[in-house]
Amino acid sequence: MQRFLRIMAIAALIAAMCAPCAIARGRNPEKQHNSVQHEKKRPDKHRGDKGKDFKKHNRHHDNKYHGNHRPPHPPQSHRPPHRPPYHNVHHGRPHRPHMPRHWHYYRPTPPPPAWRPRHWRPFRSILGIALGSAVNISINALVNNGYTVSGYDDNIVYLSNVPMLNYSWPAANLYYSNGGLYGSEFVYSTPGHNMGRYNAVYNSLTGVYGAPYNVQMLAGGGRRATWWGNDGQYITLSFAANIAANGASRFFTTLSFGR
Repeated sequence: MQRFLRIMAIAALIAAMCAPCAIARGRNPEKQHNSVQHEKKRPDKHRGDKGKDFKKHNRHHDNKYHGNHRPPHPPQSHRPPHRPPYHNVHHGRPHRPHMPRHWHYYRPTPPPPAWRPRHWRPFRSILGIALGSAVNISINALVNNGYTVSGYDDNIVYLSNVPMLNYSWPAANLYYSNGGLYGSEFVYSTPGHNMGRYNAVYNSLTGVYGAPYNVQMLAGGGRRATWWGNDGQYITLSFAANIAANGASRFFTTLSFGR
């Protein structure tokens, strides 16, 4: 009898130990299973709205670029364009204290139409700038070729220390008419009456072009020689006294090429 009671007690203890495991798994396994299935079948409210909005956005995006609508152009570069060198050159006449205060350039009076030069070498450019070139093109070429451009106006380009006929000229000007290069001046000044530069350049020009068309005597012991060539081209060389920008009286040797 005692043995039977012991067996029954052990069985009851085992049953009591197994009960919490069943509670942990859920009181109604079938109901729990049905709930899980229901959750799987129920649509996600947020997910459905997001999908709907996404389709609506795509539909709007597709319609936007159909018909007369076109996609926007790619963004353009806002970098400033390359500025040519002449923008870095001073606009206006530079300060030249030893050069003439009033600077007037004029084309000499041409010879009669029947006159023909005995010796002439036509030139198509001055300092490498083709006759007829515009101011901006001239300045770009001069700067790129190493010349010192000290200023410019609408019709004049000013240069400093320019080589010409084996001499350096402290000041030089290029002149423009109707937007094109047509004349030039190379100027050298001395405080006294000194014709050394004039005589040397005169001899150089006569060695190439022969005797000038005419030589004009100027007041104060000055003179001007003029050579004429084909197609209206000319060369002048002068020596004359004038008042400099600083108010002093000086003597100027001026060489000019033009057409």
